[in-house]
Amino acid sequence: MHLIRAYLTLCLLATLAACSSLPPQAPSATPASLSLHQQHLASLSRIQRFELKGRLGVQADGKGYSASLIWQHNAEQDDIRIYSPLGGQLARIQKTADGISLEDAQGQVTVGKDAESLTQTLLGWRLPLSGLADWALGRPANSAMASLTWDEAGHTLSLNEADWAIDYQHYQASSTAFLPHKLNLKNARVQLKLIVEKWTLE
Repeated sequence: MHLIRAYLTLCLLATLAACSSLPPQAPSATPASLSLHQQHLASLSRIQRFELKGRLGVQADGKGYSASLIWQHNAEQDDIRIYSPLGGQLARIQKTADGISLEDAQGQVTVGKDAESLTQTLLGWRLPLSGLADWALGRPANSAMASLTWDEAGHTLSLNEADWAIDYQHYQASSTAFLPHKLNLKNARVQLKLIVEKWTLE
């Protein structure tokens, strides 16, 4: 796992600089924007599976990491492949109904009870997989437990849920909905910056 952490330290500053942008404008809570926001969430609710390709920047415990990833998600399983800046596969995280596992760069597989504790132990930072599929799309995982804001077009600007604060900096159009292009996730111990370069919806 030392190899994973060593590779991930490369290019972090460049990645974080590329992710930075001005804070979003204050949301407009007008009846019109609320209606657009409800329509936006309705369009997102129809998305049950996706594949995304993108870049990930991580800051945790005073250290920085950078990687690229390919993530396939559906209601039954997740398959996340994490690559070094040089293109080598550093880790593969697989979640199924039977459990979750992480395969390192040497092919060693470790099984855990959840992605959060498994990634904390093996990678040194927590990947919030339990809510990440919804947050990546720009919707809450549990609307009854979340607070959020939106812009005049109805797109989610910020989301707070399960001790995570998520800010959305830019959206891109897909065939069925506007989807996040840049987002920042932060809790008390780790900050994640995700740039989605390609969405594929099924």
